[in-house]
Amino acid sequence: RAMSTEHGTSRMRKAIAIDLDGTLLNSDKSIAPLGLEMIREAGNRGWVVIISTARPVRAIRWAVPRELDSEYWAACNGAWILKDSQIIRRTEIPHATVSRLVESLQQSGLRFQVEADDRLFSNCELPAGFAGEYYDLDQLGDIDACKVIANPRSADEISLVLELVPPDCAGVITDRGDLVQIAHSGCSKLAATE
Repeated sequence: RAMSTEHGTSRMRKAIAIDLDGTLLNSDKSIAPLGLEMIREAGNRGWVVIISTARPVRAIRWAVPRELDSEYWAACNGAWILKDSQIIRRTEIPHATVSRLVESLQQSGLRFQVEADDRLFSNCELPAGFAGEYYDLDQLGDIDACKVIANPRSADEISLVLELVPPDCAGVITDRGDLVQIAHSGCSKLAATE
């Protein structure tokens, strides 16, 4: 439930938070008509609808129909919150922290990407099947980042990445151990949804 305030009084509103991959999206990455109908029905009943996903904004736009642009989106594991396609809050890793982390990951010989300003910067070629363009890490510049995504090749590399996570960040192992996602410690899909 979501708390809202009207004229000095508070009331509870129902809310539904929906992940995309493995939840709303089918195996072919499309939304089943029934799923879309259920979202419409929740909206018609006055529920707050929140698309809550690890995907960045550009990848949400690829996956959902335009009619969902007016809903809340918790993108990049909650680092960005959007409403009506406008960013209303950003909880990102500060550039200085990103720079130190990038340097440590590079010195350790790890493969990784930085998701920043709705663009993906990488120090390695991305796997076949990756949709969209990406940029060389040298083009990152002085911007904050939603997350840093390491691509460990072994359990030892997973441990190494987790050791490099800065104190004001959190590392989460995802995709069956294929990725370690590092984000600001105050950032999560749950926190963004709340």
